[in-house]
Amino acid sequence: MADSAGNTAEVTATTARPPLTPDELRSRGAIGARLADLLELSEREPERAAAETWEWFNTLGQDKDEKSLDELFTLGIAKPMEGPTDGILLALFVNPLLDTFAMALMGPGRMTAPWTGKTFDPETQTGTNNFKSWYPPIARMVFPRYRGIRREQGKPVMFDNENGIVPDPLDPSHAVWKIEYSDPAKGNPLFVKDVFDALVEIVPGANLGRIEYNGRNGFTNLGYFALKPASD
Repeated sequence: MADSAGNTAEVTATTARPPLTPDELRSRGAIGARLADLLELSEREPERAAAETWEWFNTLGQDKDEKSLDELFTLGIAKPMEGPTDGILLALFVNPLLDTFAMALMGPGRMTAPWTGKTFDPETQTGTNNFKSWYPPIARMVFPRYRGIRREQGKPVMFDNENGIVPDPLDPSHAVWKIEYSDPAKGNPLFVKDVFDALVEIVPGANLGRIEYNGRNGFTNLGYFALKPASD
């Protein structure tokens, strides 16, 4: 839930529903049943379960299956994130023409995709977005007043954020791991300040994120991304 300044309130035990059991998941239909199977697989073969979930994300994104992504997201659970992650943009739901063009440039596997993932510091509950080495000059043209572009461990980072488990602005009964950019001290560009990335774990090692935008009429869903522990 959000206060008048657009900031999210910290989640409490009474605001977040508990994770569903396998039987409860299966009662939710095909999406829940597949998730229940993957969660059971993760107990025996965690790497295989994470890989199969990642492929599922890719398929739903390629199909622009917003309904299934929404349903799967609501079944995920909030988990604190730590360290570097690899990320992909799965799908956008802004404008059909813009979405098609943007995904052609920034979708999974595209050489032109500038964003590579996020890094989280659990001690400070802060994070950064990670980008390819060729992107900073372009970012300086797109965001000429932004001064947060820098390198950490030799890689470009920008768009600092705050993290924590909070109610999802689009569904206050659902707890999510927030990636919030609104703090003025972080100096993020205007559009970025209004973005709230909500993240949930689907299975260990595969996390689904929703891009929520706080506009004039409240929060709306702009699309989905995925994160997994960094491979290097």
